[in-house]
Amino acid sequence: MDPALLADLITAAPQYALVGYLILLVHRLQSHATTDRGDYREDLAAADERHAAELARVREAHAAELQALRAEMADMRARVDDLVEQVDRERRARWKAEDIAAEARRLALDANESTPQEA
Repeated sequence: MDPALLADLITAAPQYALVGYLILLVHRLQSHATTDRGDYREDLAAADERHAAELARVREAHAAELQALRAEMADMRARVDDLVEQVDRERRARWKAEDIAAEARRLALDANESTPQEA
C-alpha cells in the first residue's frame, strides 16, 4: 500500500468514524421512531376498541332502560285506564241514583197533590 494513501486514510479516519457514527445514530433514531409510531398506532387502535366497547355498553344499557320505562309506562296507562273506567262507572251510578231520587220526589209530589188536603 502506498504510504501517502495510508497517511491520508489515517488522517481521514476520525472523519470516517464520525460519519459512520452519524449513520448509525440516524439508523437507530429511525428505528426508534418507527417503533414509537407502531406503539402509537397500537395504542390508538386499543383506544378505539375500548371506545367502541363503551359505546356498545352504553347503547345496551340505554336500550334496557328504555324498555323498562316503556313497560312502566304501559303499566301506568293500564292503571289510568282502569281508574278512568271506575270513575265513569261511579259517575253513571251517581246519575242513575240522582234520576231515581228525582223520580221519587216527583212521585211524592204527585201523591201529595192528589191526596185531599184537610183544612
